[in-house]
Amino acid sequence: MDADQCIDIRTSNSSSSSSCGSSTTSDNDSDIESAVDDDGTSKHSAALDSLAWAPILVAVVAIPTDVVTVLWGCHHPHIDCSAAYPTLGVAARHRPQLYTYLVGTVVVSVLFLTTAALFAWFLHLSLPPTHRRMVISVLLGGALTAILLVVVAIHDTQGHPAGVSLLSTTSFLTTWATLLLMQHARRTAFVLHRTKDVSERHRRLRGIAIGEYAIVLSAMASVAYVVTALVTSSSSKLLGPAVYEGFVVASWSTLVASFATEIGRLTRLVEQHDLNELSRQK
Repeated sequence: MDADQCIDIRTSNSSSSSSCGSSTTSDNDSDIESAVDDDGTSKHSAALDSLAWAPILVAVVAIPTDVVTVLWGCHHPHIDCSAAYPTLGVAARHRPQLYTYLVGTVVVSVLFLTTAALFAWFLHLSLPPTHRRMVISVLLGGALTAILLVVVAIHDTQGHPAGVSLLSTTSFLTTWATLLLMQHARRTAFVLHRTKDVSERHRRLRGIAIGEYAIVLSAMASVAYVVTALVTSSSSKLLGPAVYEGFVVASWSTLVASFATEIGRLTRLVEQHDLNELSRQK
């Protein structure tokens, strides 16, 4: 009897240990699956969708258009670049660089309008209904800026130089106002629409910081451009108005490109919004 009891006790102990081992293995498997799912989710949230290319392409097109137009203008017999580089308005008066400026500016205007529309859609899904005026203002500002850019590009610079100056000034001020409004709107959306994804919050904060730095640099370059072009009439090659104008274009382009952090998650935001609407209907 003692031997049989010992055998039964050993059998029960081995079965309990095997069951514990199987439960431990299943727990480990579930942990591994959970880790894999979390890793896949984090990778999915960290990736930007293809809509993020719209603001990035603004910088890709705008900066080379500025540089090529100015440098190509140096080859024109009426432009002397030995003392100072010409501004965009001066270089774009002559062919063939006029066509480069025309095509580049029209493409930039279309891309900027697309960026403003996508960002307004992002704000529409992120902000409460009390901020609808901000959404409409961003959309109207982007449309007005794009229209003015096209008008400046196709205007007869040689026949009506005074009109070009007026249009350029209006376009300059409108672009400034629109970009400042968009930067303010993205800060408001970040405060009111908190996300649980830490990597996404860091990415959006980085985009806001880049935008702030770009605004400061473009403001300094704008002041320097006005001072050198209108006040001192500087003819320095490295400190002339053309250089500061290039800094303004580069800073604005960087600011617009930084909106990829918001526009790049627009697709997921739309999907989440649709799921919420379906759950409400049920």
